[in-house]
Amino acid sequence: MHPWKHNQTWSVGGLWQVGFAEDSDLLIVLTHSGRGIFDCLTGERVARDYTEGYEFFNQVKLTVQGFGPLEGQLIHTSGLYGGGLLRLTEDYWQVEDDAKNSRIYLRPPSNSEDHFTEAAPIGDYSVVELRAYGFSETGRSLVIATSADLTIFSRVLP
Repeated sequence: MHPWKHNQTWSVGGLWQVGFAEDSDLLIVLTHSGRGIFDCLTGERVARDYTEGYEFFNQVKLTVQGFGPLEGQLIHTSGLYGGGLLRLTEDYWQVEDDAKNSRIYLRPPSNSEDHFTEAAPIGDYSVVELRAYGFSETGRSLVIATSADLTIFSRVLP
């Protein structure tokens, strides 16, 4: 859906939490076998830590300690344990789920107050468990995280 581009879908077994670094398009992904960092503007994984366990994750505050390019940062997460990513960008793109049909939809901004814009399906979680979905604070990245994969979209802002 213009201007959004599907960058990459990664198989990520055991995914349980994800979170965007503040004012960034870097996404940290927590799995049962460690942590990964993805640059959502390119769709590439930029760092990987194979440390198992939960010592870097706070289950009460839903925060994770960054590493690599996010070293020293505390990142809020969303997923298996709760939390939430942004569902609306500053220019009014919306992402929403329809649990009845197990789909994620992207809705463009409306041109007028009484004009309803139609949402386009961008993800299906009928055979996997949805963990989290939403935008980065920059409004340039959008992710859908399930128990088995990570789908990354991005766009260039004017």
